[in-house]
Amino acid sequence: WVGLDGFSSGTVEQDGVESDCDGSTPAYSAWWETFPGNPIQTVFNVNAGDAVTASVFFNTGSGKHHNMYNLVLTDITSGQNFNLWESCASGSTCKNNSAEVISEAPSSSGSVLPLADYGLESFVNIKVHDKSDQKGGISSSNWKHDKIIQVSPSTHDLLAIPSVLYGSHAFSNTWKNVS
Repeated sequence: WVGLDGFSSGTVEQDGVESDCDGSTPAYSAWWETFPGNPIQTVFNVNAGDAVTASVFFNTGSGKHHNMYNLVLTDITSGQNFNLWESCASGSTCKNNSAEVISEAPSSSGSVLPLADYGLESFVNIKVHDKSDQKGGISSSNWKHDKIIQVSPSTHDLLAIPSVLYGSHAFSNTWKNVS
């Protein structure tokens, strides 16, 4: 998923794709969320291997969508998409203090669920445009960036690990087999 806030705040404005498995049948979906006030909203189904673009923008301009979030996701393979405008879910406490491009294990009722074997996923053409009108990739000198390695909260086993950055605008994430 991609989004704003979330890293060190109690809010997150995000959209992305998800894979869930009930037994041996996987289900893939595109969704959005403005947490904590608006839980994940599933919009349409996607297929394994589909190419997807996703973005979240905060509009500081005047007019109808002033101080609103534009959540956009397109399944390039199928042509399905959504383009929504949402307010901060918790009133005026959205800070817009971080931007994220994340792959993570899903959670339910505060517990991290098992991470399915997705092999390798790639994030490309990552662009950031901040409050001060600075633009760049992940490792721009305009902001701090963090590489986060996902580990199991109970066993501390590696679940997934991101690659090095490719030209500041791309990376891949690799699932790790946990025995």
